[in-house]
Amino acid sequence: MPEFTREIHGVLVRVTLNEEFAAQADGFFQILESLPASAVGDGQVIQAGWGFLKPKAQPDGSVVLTAPDHAGATPEWVTDLSTEAWVLAEQVSMLRRLGVEPRECLASDYILVEEGALEAEEVYFHRRSTKREGDSGWFLGIARPGDRGGMDWVIAYSLLQSRTELIPFLMLPDEHMVFLSGSSIRGVSDAKNRELWK
Repeated sequence: MPEFTREIHGVLVRVTLNEEFAAQADGFFQILESLPASAVGDGQVIQAGWGFLKPKAQPDGSVVLTAPDHAGATPEWVTDLSTEAWVLAEQVSMLRRLGVEPRECLASDYILVEEGALEAEEVYFHRRSTKREGDSGWFLGIARPGDRGGMDWVIAYSLLQSRTELIPFLMLPDEHMVFLSGSSIRGVSDAKNRELWK
């Protein structure tokens, strides 16, 4: 696994990820450069997009950036930042493509899901306004008429295992909707019901 390094605030910082995400390694370095020197200290937790980074001190005085194991859906911190880099790249690319300003959604936030929607063929993803801590505002429902099924909460990063195609849309603003057929995006609409998917 390739390793990228940069000296930041007098500390050699190491980032490990797939070569295709070299640009995101630079983005992680820039986040650290924009923060006080104390942010590079061992065990500090730093927000980076939807997730978090934590420097881990090494015997040689350098630090390795770690991130939660979102791909494995565990609370463990890992040195391979490829998943975090992929998410960051996909979300930034989608915001640019749709021409919208982001609204934060953390990997640890919750999504309300209608029973069966994680496996259903035709679904919609709707973000509503909420001030409840830990609630992303996202709802995943089955696109069919009739009575609603039961509801459940899932953690946002679990979409990496169940509906990866929704990950790029998590930073869309309130009252935006995404329509899917299987893994294909059929449309994206804004708060005024204007079609953004072209």
